[in-house]
Amino acid sequence: MIYEVYKKLKRQMGEELALEVQAHLAETRVIELTVEIASKAADVSIERGLSMADSIIYATAEATNSKIKTSDNHFKGLPSAEII
Repeated sequence: MIYEVYKKLKRQMGEELALEVQAHLAETRVIELTVEIASKAADVSIERGLSMADSIIYATAEATNSKIKTSDNHFKGLPSAEII
C-alpha cells in the first residue's frame, strides 16, 4: 500500500508531497500478509476483478475489521470500502 500511495502522489502531485505523506505512513501499523489474507485476496481478485494490490488491500481490511478510505473506484460497492 505504501508503494502505491507514494508512487501515485509523486507522479501526480510531486516529490515533496509524496515524501510528506510517506513520513506519516512510516508511523502506521504494518500487517503481515498471511496465507489466509493472501488466499482471500486471490478469491476477491477472481470474484471482483481487482488487481493483486487492490485485492490484498481489501482482504487485509476485511481480516482486521478495518475500513478502506479511497478515491479508487475499483473499490466501489465493497462493504469495507468508503469512496471519498
